[in-house]
Amino acid sequence: MNSTTTADTDITTAPDASTQKLRIWPLAITAAVQIGIVVFWLLPAMNNMIRFVAMMAGPLLCGGIFALLLMFAIRLGFKRGSLIVLATVVLAAIVGATAAPRSGISAWMLGVPLAMVLIVIGLWLSGSTASSKSVRTAIILSAIGWAFLATLRLDGFDGAYMPELSWRWSPSAEQRVMEQLAKESPAPAAAVTPWVPSATGWSGFRGPNRDSRVTEKLPRLDWNTNPPTEVWRRPVGPGWSSMAVVSGRLFTQEQRGENEAVTCFNAVDGKLIWAHEEQSRFEEVVSGAGPRATPTIVKDQVYTLGARAILLSLSAKDGSVNWRRDLMKDYGSTVPIWGFCASPLVVDGLVIAFVGGSGDNGLMAFDAETGEEVWSVPTPNSNYGSAQLVTFGGEPHVAFTEPSFVKGLAISSGEELWRAEVLDPRDFPMVQPQQIDDSHLIVTTGDGKDTVCVQVTKSGKWNAKQIWTSRYLKPSYNDFLYLDGAIYGFDKQIFACIDAATGERHWKKGRYGFGQAILLEPTAQIIIQAESGKLVLVDATTKQLNELGQVDAMSSKTWNHPAIDSGMLFVRNAEEMVCYELK
Repeated sequence: MNSTTTADTDITTAPDASTQKLRIWPLAITAAVQIGIVVFWLLPAMNNMIRFVAMMAGPLLCGGIFALLLMFAIRLGFKRGSLIVLATVVLAAIVGATAAPRSGISAWMLGVPLAMVLIVIGLWLSGSTASSKSVRTAIILSAIGWAFLATLRLDGFDGAYMPELSWRWSPSAEQRVMEQLAKESPAPAAAVTPWVPSATGWSGFRGPNRDSRVTEKLPRLDWNTNPPTEVWRRPVGPGWSSMAVVSGRLFTQEQRGENEAVTCFNAVDGKLIWAHEEQSRFEEVVSGAGPRATPTIVKDQVYTLGARAILLSLSAKDGSVNWRRDLMKDYGSTVPIWGFCASPLVVDGLVIAFVGGSGDNGLMAFDAETGEEVWSVPTPNSNYGSAQLVTFGGEPHVAFTEPSFVKGLAISSGEELWRAEVLDPRDFPMVQPQQIDDSHLIVTTGDGKDTVCVQVTKSGKWNAKQIWTSRYLKPSYNDFLYLDGAIYGFDKQIFACIDAATGERHWKKGRYGFGQAILLEPTAQIIIQAESGKLVLVDATTKQLNELGQVDAMSSKTWNHPAIDSGMLFVRNAEEMVCYELK
């Protein structure tokens, strides 16, 4: 009798697996670390390369640890933990495979952290016990998270890698623009002013000297009392190209559906004059679709490089093709992560552009009249900078940045004259090198990294050496300006001014995002094109940031460089283009 009673008691008091308490805290800590990594890559102060690694590697590392904890370390049991892991993987795969275009990556960098948090909440809400109920609750909450993610469309990222999300069913900006452009046709020939080639004007990327410097006479501006007048506004297809404005015509590049277009507009009223289209489309998840380079206008020709390396020489009059080169096909190039971005440099009858092909076919020069190859030099296959004309020692030549160094090349042959090992070999060149006097060149060492001053001299042979390095100006893809011994530009998201002789900071103020800027040399003023689309007028002074008014030009992400010609300011982004009269 007593033995029976004891046995009954043992059976009654034996622990039930369904009531065993879970160790949720290791899961919670892992999820919290993953959320911390998300916050980390959202911080604008972080280097972009480190930020990108955190975006991709965080879910892999934390998600893997989280899965192992579920199966082996929280008392849930291997089978129950494996079921949650399997369900999460299946849900992630479904969402990734059925996501809106370019949105599958959100299933990785956003979906994994969200699923981890919801699984922790599900296990906690179900009583923190090792039971089928806990498994069901965790899977249901995870499924809700994945279902919510499936309703979103990732439209890209801003300069700080903040994701731009929209409802999946809402029309994209590109769809809205394409609907508007479909209704447009070129102006009748009789209504178009005849093309008259001119040696003046804003003839290409960042102007005739590629330094975003306006030398034409302008009145001193004060937008607080006399803001610029909007002259016209029109839709424009996706792309991060800037504009060239010569002889009353505006030239740019844009994506029009499955075709990449070089377009010519009347600079006075924004009416389309002609469009040349190539069957080519480039898009990637960070910045979306469209070409990146800017047309170069020389005499009566327009030279352009598409995002998939189609190099064109077109008639500025009517857009007819003079010659065409498919550089990827001809030279075995592969598309860089963010597409081909180099704006063609046309000098001494040569068209110089980054090709990134195999062997010596890196930076190449082509005959401007025929498109035939003249010379080529090897480069790494990822580069987002453009060749820059410089003059040192009284000799014009080409400056070009590559991972590890900036070099000078002879225009006629591509022969290397000098190089300075000042760039980060792990990074991609993006920002234009800029000559500031007869012996000094300013370059950036990488994306969001230091600025360097290089002295280039010739005494029998060429010599290039580093003069200073500054941590006070760290642009990403944002070109800088030079005036009277000072350099103005973006230190990440904040506008700044440093001393050109020492690299020391004069001031840092004004959160304008990852934007661009243009210098009005006659009045010592700067127009800042903020990433938000806002235009800001400031004085070019070393004393302090002095704002002189703002204009809400556009309302979406703007990375394109502004252009100025004949007292008219032209700005654009991936959706619209606007013209203002400066007065």
